[in-house]
Amino acid sequence: MIASWLVDCGLFSQARASLQYFGNHRRPDGSINVGTNYQGVDTPSQGRYVLYYEIVKTELDGTQPEPKPLKLKTVRIMSIAGVGTGSGSDLRFEVFVYRQKALECDLGNKVNCMVGLHHRENCVVVEVLNSPVLCDDVKIKFFSSSLDVPKGYDDCAFYFWFHTSFVEDCRLYLPRHQLDNPHKPKTWKVFGENFGVELIFTDVPNSMIPNGYG
Repeated sequence: MIASWLVDCGLFSQARASLQYFGNHRRPDGSINVGTNYQGVDTPSQGRYVLYYEIVKTELDGTQPEPKPLKLKTVRIMSIAGVGTGSGSDLRFEVFVYRQKALECDLGNKVNCMVGLHHRENCVVVEVLNSPVLCDDVKIKFFSSSLDVPKGYDDCAFYFWFHTSFVEDCRLYLPRHQLDNPHKPKTWKVFGENFGVELIFTDVPNSMIPNGYG
């Protein structure tokens, strides 16, 4: 990714400055130039990985981070009112590790999960059952059976990528602008300003990393 290269070669020391520069100079056909109709890094997940690279370069002296195997314990979906049924019963999600589906949770049918709707906090809390070991790159895709929830890129309601080595204190919180698809203004009639996803993990020993990871 060019934005990462701009950090690597020293033109920018911070990922945010590199992303802003790249966004101002990228043409729709992918070439770099100056003008008005340009687009930068397209998704929040892409930007997240540029930030990861900044950490590798500035804090880890360019070395690969140590593996951090985790298990997914809890998923909290914030500001759920107005999203589909408003209870999470229309949602399911898939967890991918190294681009292979490792887990599917169906909130409506309570497959691989227990679900609680908290009206006062306006959130759905999903206790994940049978989580596989997650290590390195992880993708989570959320689908809705409701016709009122828009499908975006990747034919899903929303999704995101993250790397387990950069998860701090077994928690990852992603507000609306850091979720792929809901970050686009055209979806904001469904995904309100306070919409977000929080993931809670448990640590597992490195000995539980399956062969072939890393």
